[in-house]
Amino acid sequence: MGLGFVVDSVIMFGTQILFFGFGWLFFMRELFKYSEVQNMIVQLLFSITFTLSCTMFELIIFEILGWLDSTSRYFHWQFNLYFILFMMVVLLPLYSAIQVVNTMNTSHITPANSLAIG
Repeated sequence: MGLGFVVDSVIMFGTQILFFGFGWLFFMRELFKYSEVQNMIVQLLFSITFTLSCTMFELIIFEILGWLDSTSRYFHWQFNLYFILFMMVVLLPLYSAIQVVNTMNTSHITPANSLAIG
């Protein structure tokens, strides 16, 4: 991994910054235009997930066009794949569970009351 890998990594990191900015703007201006999402972590998680998804698509396009070095594309593909897998399987469900528990604690809903019928 030489200078070509460093240049490819700078290109990938630069596009990820752009994708993150576009994801943040999309979240704030279009997706939740009429709702007040005050939780910064939700905005951050959405933007990171959006960035990783766009980066995976970008790597597919780079593969088709033959841009970047093949070992560099493979490294970035593996890194993004494992990171998005971690986000989807661990981080997002964990944060959702924490939010549910916090909501139950602040609204005085107990699990027994939430399961009661009628």
